[in-house]
Amino acid sequence: MCALTKDDLEKLGLAMGEAIEFKLKAEALLQPPTSAFLSAAGGAAAPASPALAPPVSSVTHPHSAASAAGGGAAAVHAVSSPPQERTLASSEFNVLYGAAECPELQHELFSSMHLFIMGMCNRHSVPPAAGKDLFHRLQGESFENPEELLSQVQVAATRIWTSTQKLQGAGVDKALNVEFCSLINRALREDAVELMPHLVVIVRAINALCIVRRDSKSLKFPPNSISHRGGALPQQHHAFFSVGTKYRVPMYLATSFSEDKAYEFWCVAASFAHTFAGCTCRVTRFAFRYRAFASGQLPVHWVIHFDARGEHTLRYRCKNVNLVEKTVKGVEDELEFLFVP
Repeated sequence: MCALTKDDLEKLGLAMGEAIEFKLKAEALLQPPTSAFLSAAGGAAAPASPALAPPVSSVTHPHSAASAAGGGAAAVHAVSSPPQERTLASSEFNVLYGAAECPELQHELFSSMHLFIMGMCNRHSVPPAAGKDLFHRLQGESFENPEELLSQVQVAATRIWTSTQKLQGAGVDKALNVEFCSLINRALREDAVELMPHLVVIVRAINALCIVRRDSKSLKFPPNSISHRGGALPQQHHAFFSVGTKYRVPMYLATSFSEDKAYEFWCVAASFAHTFAGCTCRVTRFAFRYRAFASGQLPVHWVIHFDARGEHTLRYRCKNVNLVEKTVKGVEDELEFLFVP
């Protein structure tokens, strides 16, 4: 069984995400219990990594959803409880991402998307009809750019990331009535074992455009060497962010070249987005920011600094972030500078 490769399994009719999941489970079942757990959870041989950060926000950028607790355990685990200290090295994401390949054909991407969405519905007791409806709407938007589905699946995946289509309908909890990108981030933060084989395929596709592998002249660099993020951060997590702290965000981190875009999301955090729309007065913006305190929200403006030498020299440039330039039709360009998980 273990002699079979992922390609062999795909030839048998399994989709990419299913093939990865099947192969890993088959290999794990042929190992002693202890080895099965180390293989699934990262193990002592996995490289060390900085601790993951606490949830960044309860309401932040539209490409990050509400905070949630950790995920469940896979059937192949000999130990069901997660590690005490959560790190990238011990995450299910880290193990499966390394085994995944970037999809090259549209059916590989769509199959993983469908299985991921339906898995999220099952995990959170959402009616399957709601998941199917979301998938059909996302697929319909993708068909508006058929050339990408034929030859640029990675571009299609990144465009889908910008979609405003939400999981909705009867039986959908308010916390899950969010955009597809927010579902991705929630599953990444939860490190959901049963979803990860499908999710890593989607992540691979998006990351193909976010991780620097091309001519540096074609890459965009943030004005003044900074990007912005606006949102809210619960008081109990403020102490974590101190000078010198190194951490890795367990999700996609959406920032923007535009400081004004960060101001807008301060207001979203304070539930004043409808009042703020169209406002151009900086004084008013600050007024809305401070009004957030009255509603129990603590608005935060993150300013991400980059090495200024990176504007002209690839050696000094951050390699795991890029500007999202292709958006779904009708979606405003937010000058989104997207960091990978």
